[in-house]
Amino acid sequence: MKKNYPTSNKINITRFSLKQHLLILFVFLMTTVAFSQQTAIITTTSNNATWTAVFLNTGGLSLQWQAVGPGGINLSGTGDMPNFDFSPNVGNGIITITVTSDDNFDFTTEFSAPARDIATVDLANLENLTILNLPNNQLSTIDISANTALTDLLVDNNILFAIDVSSNTLLEEFNVNNNNLSTLDLSANVNLKRLDAD
Repeated sequence: MKKNYPTSNKINITRFSLKQHLLILFVFLMTTVAFSQQTAIITTTSNNATWTAVFLNTGGLSLQWQAVGPGGINLSGTGDMPNFDFSPNVGNGIITITVTSDDNFDFTTEFSAPARDIATVDLANLENLTILNLPNNQLSTIDISANTALTDLLVDNNILFAIDVSSNTLLEEFNVNNNNLSTLDLSANVNLKRLDAD
């Protein structure tokens, strides 16, 4: 017995060639790259009414800042050095500051935030960073393995228990005074000109 299947409801399927598939994939990837943003993360316990930190970002696109924390803190700013009012943080809770760069921090060469009650930093996306100035904070750890262009590292008067500078072979000035270090390996730092460590 032969069955008759309806043929009037044909579905037209558009077929793409391999070349068209590759073109679509290329456009998708380029759009993703064009709109991707790199971030740096800073945490602080500050309740300072005029908290600020400075990125030297000469020639780069404006940085975007977002700070979120206790006491209803939800602040934003733009530029290399915004001011934030963290006075609602009366219990000294953790405030997370996210700094976003539309040009992958390609022009960011310095970050300076002395005495800002900084507990942690994630600066792995700042590959062109040459100067990192974070003395008098609350850092117990810091990962600078991705910051291989560093020449000046100032992290004195923190609570660091260890610091690995083996990837920072261009380091010329290193101040790590008044921390909790038991050992310090400087065998890879052949360019070191000034060391302050006790």
